[in-house]
Amino acid sequence: MTSPTRVVVQIAIIVSSFQVYSQNHLVSYFNAIRNNQSTSIENETQLLLSDRSLWSSLITYQNDSSANVRNQSYLLIARLGQKGRREEDRTWAVEQLIKTNRNKDSGIVGLVVRELSAFQREDFTLASRDSLRNIVQQKVSHYASWLRLIGYVRLKDQVSSIRSQIEQGRLSRSEKWAAYLALSRMGDESALQFVLTRVKQLKVNDEVVYELFPDLIYTRQPVPIQYLVEVLNNDDPLCESADAENAKPLTCGYRIMELLAPVIKDFPIKVDVSGDLSVTDYKVALQQVRAWFKTHADYKILDVSL
Repeated sequence: MTSPTRVVVQIAIIVSSFQVYSQNHLVSYFNAIRNNQSTSIENETQLLLSDRSLWSSLITYQNDSSANVRNQSYLLIARLGQKGRREEDRTWAVEQLIKTNRNKDSGIVGLVVRELSAFQREDFTLASRDSLRNIVQQKVSHYASWLRLIGYVRLKDQVSSIRSQIEQGRLSRSEKWAAYLALSRMGDESALQFVLTRVKQLKVNDEVVYELFPDLIYTRQPVPIQYLVEVLNNDDPLCESADAENAKPLTCGYRIMELLAPVIKDFPIKVDVSGDLSVTDYKVALQQVRAWFKTHADYKILDVSL
């Protein structure tokens, strides 16, 4: 019969062997990245999820001489947080990512703020929120994207600071627009009115639908969402089909239907894993969605993602 002590020793050996394997695999992974060889970030993420002791090793790769290696280190941290089931895993990842806001590599900053937008609001700790507050004053790289993230996280104590940035005239056109959007997301009525007025002044067409309507969705506010529902019901052929070889005028409702689907509770058309609507006949689906809104005037707006 095997003694308890021997069992403990055997388990320790197995655990140690797995950790050595994981460490070696991580080194091999980044060597492959450095040499532009084929790799799988999904496989590496799954391996690291089973051995949290290696997570801190990823930080050392953030100073690597290879830009590809640096990018992958941040991407892996992001994936670990996004796929992590434990709160401490997600908050750790967010804290590590936010630290890069002063990074001199603009490409990495852009990558990081994009990845942060995929986290839940609850994943931002008090320390992470303080870092975001500092960004408002520092005007870092990709400032417009940071402002949108701040609006999503709902740092309402930064409303006056963001307004001050607008009034001082220090922001570019895109940054100023992002500032108004962030304020709108946080419920600032005057900013929301500014955004909605600017959009409604423009004739509805493909450019407005693809470039500005997503901004109205971002606000998650009832008035701009209802405006989109109104345009959804317009049959005027103000947009064009996506088929470049056979472009023809058609209603903008199809695209608006896709925009609304992820943010309306109990939306009648489901969205697949790729973000597309699960439909075979868009004409029938559009009529179904229009009918649904007519009988669901009290629809609820989902505010759980950026």
